[in-house]
Amino acid sequence: AYLTTLCVITFIIVWFSDSYKSLSNTIDVTSRAQLLIELVLVAYITIVINRWDRVRNHTLHQMWAALEELSQLTCSIVLPTETGSIEERLQLTDKMIRYCRLCIQLTFLAAQGECDMSDLVTKQLLTDSEQQWLVASSAETRPLIVAAWMQEFVESLRVKGFTITPANTASAFTYIAAVRSGVGTTLSIIHSQLPIEYVQVVHWIIQVMLAAIAIQTGVIIAVDYYVKNNGGNGYVAPNGEAWPQNANIWFANSMLTLIAGNVLFALFAQGLLRVTSKLQNPMSKDS
Repeated sequence: AYLTTLCVITFIIVWFSDSYKSLSNTIDVTSRAQLLIELVLVAYITIVINRWDRVRNHTLHQMWAALEELSQLTCSIVLPTETGSIEERLQLTDKMIRYCRLCIQLTFLAAQGECDMSDLVTKQLLTDSEQQWLVASSAETRPLIVAAWMQEFVESLRVKGFTITPANTASAFTYIAAVRSGVGTTLSIIHSQLPIEYVQVVHWIIQVMLAAIAIQTGVIIAVDYYVKNNGGNGYVAPNGEAWPQNANIWFANSMLTLIAGNVLFALFAQGLLRVTSKLQNPMSKDS
């Protein structure tokens, strides 16, 4: 809305000050800076997209894959054996799967800055006693505490009489270490935001660019309107072309083309800024 208002005000100033008589619509006041602004915007978008890809497809993927492997390994250790009843073995596998899901949920909550765990209790991913342990710690350390519970759980299986080979033990501890690494790396990236000064400069540059385009649009419309009225019946377009002979048609084509192009550029730039602001945290609810 403010860009439209700025364009209208510029048109009124240029028209009533007779500045259109000394201006030419062939002078593009933004063409020299527009390429540089576009490069800055592209660089900013590239940084944000690379950051999003690193978290989603590398650090978070590493943690998620390790949790999947750990749950599968637990099932392969507990279920085939004759130790304990089938109900007890199913409870053990459910406990490890619950820990895996809980670790993922707590990681997302920490990345989103959320501390409320009541929803996890409602979903039966967290017991009351476990909640008391986690409440006393920060949101960033809670997934790591769950990883410690996983390691304690694996070590307790041998005490319960389950046969765990050294290879399975080493694999389980390797997966747990990968979980810890994935949680730490993911949250460190999330909480190490882009420098606020850089983000503000990018947004400020884009807004200045859009304001310059709005001013340019008002100037060109005023100049074209003057050229249209100054041509008389023998009107010839400024570029020397014979078509269209009707000055009103030429003015309408010129104005609509100019406005459509600038409006699309403004919408595109503003849309990219909004998208990149949401993608700065790859694990936010908006992403």
